[in-house]
Amino acid sequence: MSELTAKIERHIVDAKDRAIAAHSEAMRMGMLRTGDPWSPIAEAIAFCGVVIADANKTRFRTWGRCGPEWTDDIFKATWYVRRDDAEAVCLTDEDGWHILSVNDVLADAVGV
Repeated sequence: MSELTAKIERHIVDAKDRAIAAHSEAMRMGMLRTGDPWSPIAEAIAFCGVVIADANKTRFRTWGRCGPEWTDDIFKATWYVRRDDAEAVCLTDEDGWHILSVNDVLADAVGV
């Protein structure tokens, strides 16, 4: 198993554990009275969000102590939930050429 595949699996397990804990707490507090109670878990497990990438789509924006930096590790990149936020940041980033779906980047990395 590659290091990236292991990271993805750990991320999925962690996301699932957090989603189940949040769902359990919401059930305990009586917040989930209608609808499908499992949909928040399914959404939390899915890789969502977007990242800002360089021209080659091989490095991703993250934030360091002195401002924006590049990383080739998708798990260290800044993930934006809303595409509009990534677009706003990208407007001031002359090296940020692409806004990519995290799900697509990870699928490409594992060859899915």
